[in-house]
Amino acid sequence: MKVKLAIAAVLVFGVVVLGYAYIRGYPPFTSQSVQTCEKAIKERLVVPSTYQRIGVDESRRTITFTEFFADPFRAVPESTRNAMVQAARVLPVQYVALIDYQAQDSIGATFEKGRHALSTHLMGAMRLPVRIG
Repeated sequence: MKVKLAIAAVLVFGVVVLGYAYIRGYPPFTSQSVQTCEKAIKERLVVPSTYQRIGVDESRRTITFTEFFADPFRAVPESTRNAMVQAARVLPVQYVALIDYQAQDSIGATFEKGRHALSTHLMGAMRLPVRIG
């Protein structure tokens, strides 16, 4: 009887903790696209150890190959484009993460910032450069 009560208590506690974290804007599991964007943001900070995420809003959408190759980062010859399109099993996917964060500058002053990070996948496996803007 005590074992069942203990298991139920642990489950209720876990649900409450996860629910609270999610409501407060800290989902318990961070997606790979957000992790990639956060890594890119931290690489650009003067003091990366002070990075603290305040909130995140992420989205995912399928884009056409025309949109995919319209990006100047993907300037490739037409023959390469055709080969990539032929090899692709699915359309490219664009991941956007709007990340609000705070960090410190080199003199220790805290600042808040919002960043727009973008990552695009082609063929489900190729991760292309993350752009921060």
